[in-house]
Amino acid sequence: MTQIRLTPRPVPTTKDPLKTLFFLDHAVEDSGMILAGLTPGTIVKRLPRTGDALDAIASLAEIQTIPIDRIVVLSHGTPGTLRLSGRDIDSTALRKAEAPLGRIRAALTPKAEIVLMARATGAGAAGRAFLRTLGIATGATIKTADADIGGTAGRDALPAAAVPAGKTVLRTTSQPAPMRLG
Repeated sequence: MTQIRLTPRPVPTTKDPLKTLFFLDHAVEDSGMILAGLTPGTIVKRLPRTGDALDAIASLAEIQTIPIDRIVVLSHGTPGTLRLSGRDIDSTALRKAEAPLGRIRAALTPKAEIVLMARATGAGAAGRAFLRTLGIATGATIKTADADIGGTAGRDALPAAAVPAGKTVLRTTSQPAPMRLG
């Protein structure tokens, strides 16, 4: 009879770098400057063009060998909605996505955060409801930019994007390049 010994995931120490997963929606154009500015060790995954983006995020999250400190999602958005893999994800869709969000929650550290780099997703009552629903479902702190990071904001939007993403995800680049997120 074969015995299998299950061991818990190791818990990172304060000396360990933050474990960050960075998801990029295929519809975001000219993301090169942000991708070039990611800190070493950040795992980058492009979301599929179609299908269940939340399941894709959960699938990568659950195979990590240590718990995840931060998930960053770069996509398009409107107040209360993320556009992922060609689908609009709103509060109603989040409430129906109990299984993938539960898998994401299980892969996160107790103090994990989810950073939404998407234009206007957290704006207004619909945005606040979306953020609250996502936070409850995942147990994570949800962060969004408080300024436009899409459309014609271009390179000038990087400070707004860096606020929610933090220094441990984005590092300063000295070579500005044109870009368009929106």
